[in-house]
Amino acid sequence: MRAIPLLIALTIASCASPTLPEERELASAEARWDARSFPDYEMELRISCYCPTEVGDWARVRVEGGRVTQVMRLSDRTIYAPHLWTMWHSIDDIFERLRSVPGSDVYARFTATFDPALGFPREANLIERPNIADAGIAWSIRNVVPFTR
Repeated sequence: MRAIPLLIALTIASCASPTLPEERELASAEARWDARSFPDYEMELRISCYCPTEVGDWARVRVEGGRVTQVMRLSDRTIYAPHLWTMWHSIDDIFERLRSVPGSDVYARFTATFDPALGFPREANLIERPNIADAGIAWSIRNVVPFTR
């Protein structure tokens, strides 16, 4: 009798755990990111997508409390107005987007390379399904450093 509930619990747990190598690598990288010693950070981020051109430039993005709180274009040090900050993503947002790919109606798969120490995605790409146009997005991240006031 006890074997049946245990079998059900193991079956449910196996469904919830990552199964593909990319999903396991993503889970491992995200665990390293979650274990970092600093909550707030700055990073250099460039986004490639069918988006406003501003996001295609390298920008220094500040993240405090999990939210983007400042974006500065690196080429000329222009600081963007707060209403534009939603175009840039925190690292946690990017992890969330990558985790959402399995079962997505829009994205077929993702590719990513992760920082070996901190776990953040150095390069990440969402590849849309063949019947979806202009939904792909790619992030490039470098120079992630703690931010303190």
